Amino acid sequence: MLKHLLTLLLACTVMPVVAIEIRVPVESPQTVVLDEMLTSVAEGVAERLTGESAESLTERAPDLFTGIESLVGSYGYSDGFFIVNLDADALRARLASSEIPLWQGARPEFLLWATEEQGLERNMIGLEPHPVMAAIEADAARFGLSIRRPLMDLEDTLALSPPEVWGGFTAVVERASDRYGAEQVVVIGDRPDRNRLRYWF
Repeated sequence: MLKHLLTLLLACTVMPVVAIEIRVPVESPQTVVLDEMLTSVAEGVAERLTGESAESLTERAPDLFTGIESLVGSYGYSDGFFIVNLDADALRARLASSEIPLWQGARPEFLLWATEEQGLERNMIGLEPHPVMAAIEADAARFGLSIRRPLMDLEDTLALSPPEVWGGFTAVVERASDRYGAEQVVVIGDRPDRNRLRYWF
């Protein structure tokens, strides 16, 4: 949960400068376990710099997040946020010494079409709140990816239907996606009753 909250606040702060400020919402300073907080902050920044999960990074370089306090210039609590100033260049140097490449260039944007199966019915998912969509958007934010969801207005409804999604009709999906101009398209079919999720690019 901490990482998902953290990444929402990292979007505008990870820049090619020596120090970056990360603000993590917390209930009170008494709830903060300092070592865990500093490590989580460093992991979140490393994930956005590399496009890899903290788990994957730790497998490749077990000592990557050891002694992370040496990268922290200052930290403190103010107005509901735990604030950490992290030496991003020092973290980049650690990644380089572990031969972990940085994710260069702009992040791609994804258009996310989704449909859900409930009993015998399959319905398209629009902009309404949905647990699967929320989880995908949170993970996208974790790595600095941009996710767009279709409006599912009359134009979208006429352009793409659930049977076409489940049938894997790529050409139909591409035509329906043209109006959004997205670089990449992800299509999801959710079967919550069967605890199954199908997706394709």
